[in-house]
Amino acid sequence: MKKKFRIHKLLFSQMTFTLLGLLIIILIGIPLFSNIKKQFEVNDEKNKLEEEIAKLEGKNTELEGLIGYLNSDEFIEEQAKLNLN
Repeated sequence: MKKKFRIHKLLFSQMTFTLLGLLIIILIGIPLFSNIKKQFEVNDEKNKLEEEIAKLEGKNTELEGLIGYLNSDEFIEEQAKLNLN
């Protein structure tokens, strides 16, 4: 009877529960931290892409202005003067 009591006491001791709880926290924490790391990486990539979009939109605006100028009467007259005197 004493042997069963010792095993029971050992299995359900506070230390055993603490170690089991710590193990569960570690097993849950590993994928959680991995997902958090991936989320930061995705956010960094998103920010870089947003910056690139802003740059390309600025360039697009410049090119639209240039197209507008090239289609203007002012540019046509200027080119006619240069090429035809």
